[in-house]
Amino acid sequence: MKANKQFSYSIVLILIAWLGYYEISFFRHTLKWDVIDQYYPWRMYVVQCLRNGFWPLWNPYEQFGYPMHADPQSGVWYPVVWLFSLFGTYTLYSVQLEFMLHVALGGVGMLLFLQKAGIQQTVSFFLAVCYMFCGLFIGNAQHLTFTVAACWIPFILYSFIQLTQTPGIKHAAQFALFGYLLLSGGYPAFAIILFYILIACTLILLITKRKNSTWIKQFLIYSFAAVLLLVLASSALLYSVWQSSDYLARAEGLSYKVASFGPYSPQSLLSFFFPLASAKEFAFFDTDISMSSTYVGLIAFAGFIAFLFSAKSRWQWLLLVATLLVALTAFGRYTPVHKLVYSFVPMMDLFRFPSVFRLYIIIGVLMMAGYYFSANFNVITVRKILVILLIILFPVSGYLFLSSGSFPSFTGWNSFINALSLKQSFVFQGFFQCLIIGLFLLLLYKSKPTTNLKKWLFVAGIAEVMIAAQFNIPITAINENKTKQTAEELHQKAVEDFRLPEIRPMILNNDSGGYVSPFWRNLNLFKKQPAWDGYNSFQLKNYIRFVDDERLRNSQLQNNWLFFSDSVIFFYDSIMVADAQRRKLIFINDSNRKDVSVIKPGNNSFKLIAFNPETIQVQTEVQSATLLTLMQQYYHGWKIYVDGQERKPFVSDYLFMSVPLKQGDSKVEFRYENKPVKNAARISFATLLILSATWIGLSFKGKKS
Repeated sequence: MKANKQFSYSIVLILIAWLGYYEISFFRHTLKWDVIDQYYPWRMYVVQCLRNGFWPLWNPYEQFGYPMHADPQSGVWYPVVWLFSLFGTYTLYSVQLEFMLHVALGGVGMLLFLQKAGIQQTVSFFLAVCYMFCGLFIGNAQHLTFTVAACWIPFILYSFIQLTQTPGIKHAAQFALFGYLLLSGGYPAFAIILFYILIACTLILLITKRKNSTWIKQFLIYSFAAVLLLVLASSALLYSVWQSSDYLARAEGLSYKVASFGPYSPQSLLSFFFPLASAKEFAFFDTDISMSSTYVGLIAFAGFIAFLFSAKSRWQWLLLVATLLVALTAFGRYTPVHKLVYSFVPMMDLFRFPSVFRLYIIIGVLMMAGYYFSANFNVITVRKILVILLIILFPVSGYLFLSSGSFPSFTGWNSFINALSLKQSFVFQGFFQCLIIGLFLLLLYKSKPTTNLKKWLFVAGIAEVMIAAQFNIPITAINENKTKQTAEELHQKAVEDFRLPEIRPMILNNDSGGYVSPFWRNLNLFKKQPAWDGYNSFQLKNYIRFVDDERLRNSQLQNNWLFFSDSVIFFYDSIMVADAQRRKLIFINDSNRKDVSVIKPGNNSFKLIAFNPETIQVQTEVQSATLLTLMQQYYHGWKIYVDGQERKPFVSDYLFMSVPLKQGDSKVEFRYENKPVKNAARISFATLLILSATWIGLSFKGKKS
């Protein structure tokens, strides 16, 4: 009976998510910003590779080519992206469906986790709805990897609790599966933070259960098995990241100035009451508008406040303290906590945005509200809290109204919301919140709590978070562009196969500029033309070295992306460009001088005969000794063959591949093989298949028994 009710709740959660995000789920408007400029074209490219029988390891169309498989945010190793490849090309509809899938599953995961954490089923359902419309899902709708992380973290916490309660291979396999989904699809910072949270929980459990040697033995055995299975499943991803460490610009960590960018500033606490205002002005909140909201709804927040003044168990005290520490870390440079964590905790210097910690603030607040509503719910207490909020919000909103100026004329909801100023946003949502609180108070007029009264309060609370979401979605989630119209224009203009790109100067292959609105970054993934730039934080250090050298960049970008070199200049530590207008010139490190033959200008020619994510083939006719240069970054796994014989490439201009050619006709093949990564991928795929079969089989066996 309980399982049937849980299934029903899950279905209702999915329906609520689809209704609450109707602009996205019913394809009325496109998503905006990073999800359009990064995640969509990356996933489109991965699916194109898979459907055409290529490993989606190398991306030749951005940043002179780069190892896409080493970027955890690319989606190369994420099973959800693989599944999309089974149903056709990856389109605008696909990315919006993927966003909705993770929002809805995030709600289901939170329902399971809160129930397993000891919170009543009805309360868990209400808080799961609040989670689906919380400040992270709404505020970070553009960051698909944030949405993915927020989806799978509740499932991991749920699996961890199951592993502590009944250690066994089923729950170890389940933990490993959900852990892999987080690692392969989510923003890495969330996994790093969760790792330390689970380590802390494990240590506390071992201390509290130190007298139960049987449990400790079983828990440690299956925990180790879960971690081992997770590592095996992640072999391809982990090996790819490790392999890139010698090349990666950020492998040694970020400076604190960079790592502290995007905090959850103390003034962002206002987002608990005014989420619309938190998305309005960088200067006031001192953070990006996508990093400022922790909104969970007024009822959930009232439950959290009531929890603070109610009796608490030892575990609940630990939860409160942990949430406070997470909040102090999320504040970034506003407190010394983040600097200490950055300085002394491994891996905490590898990511920006201290505000990513705020997801765990949201989870902590929802858990504490859940404990209050499950065990200590009192109508009078909640009513007092709401009255206090009303007393504060109404005068503040009224005062700001007097100085907010004339409101924009209403020509449509989305344009009206976007046109509001910061003060007007405080006023508009403030009065709305006062109205909602007034309605809540009408439901709480009785002095004694009843089950039906609490349920009706939750129904009103669900309506409130769904309506409040409509205030922020036009700002942080969607464009004015219609999905159908944009998808049709893109389909007509974008290149979907791996055709031969045009041989032309690299300077013409800029990755930004006008295209189908709202697309304006990473455009060469649509055009299928190799580009020298790209909108991506994943950058190899030699690429940065080249791009930052303005004279070198201006000189070499005048060359075609595939060209014969007429002359070579050798350098020692760094390149000195004397004549920025000189073309067909390359720079090679002096250590290779003895291996480079004398080259002379000549009437040499070539024909491009194949170009795809794994192979570039060129037929050459050489009149005098020369170097053929491919403006793709040299990296582990690149092999060059001349008439079937492997040749050692010379790294030119810090990062390109040049191969010497003698007089005569030759077939030159640049091939990205990277066999170690492919072998690691086979281990990952086999492990995932075994894990899935084990988990499904044991789950079915348990239900049958």
